Amino acid sequence: ISVFPIPTAKNVFLQSEVPLKRVAVFDARGKLVIDRQLQGELNHSISLAAFSNGMYTLVVTDHQDNRIAKRLVKR
Repeated sequence: ISVFPIPTAKNVFLQSEVPLKRVAVFDARGKLVIDRQLQGELNHSISLAAFSNGMYTLVVTDHQDNRIAKRLVKR
């Protein structure tokens, strides 16, 4: 799964070769701030414009329930 751009001021884009099932974003304290169920999408975008600057963790689940975590920087 590719996630770009990092750092970002507004949007983060996801590109995957396998269908995606769920996208979750957690703030630096571990609070869930975004939780989206997906319908097997290969591309998806997430807006972080409304959130404070800082570190976030993106957790992506694919259609086989594999999870990948990536660090995001919002500035």
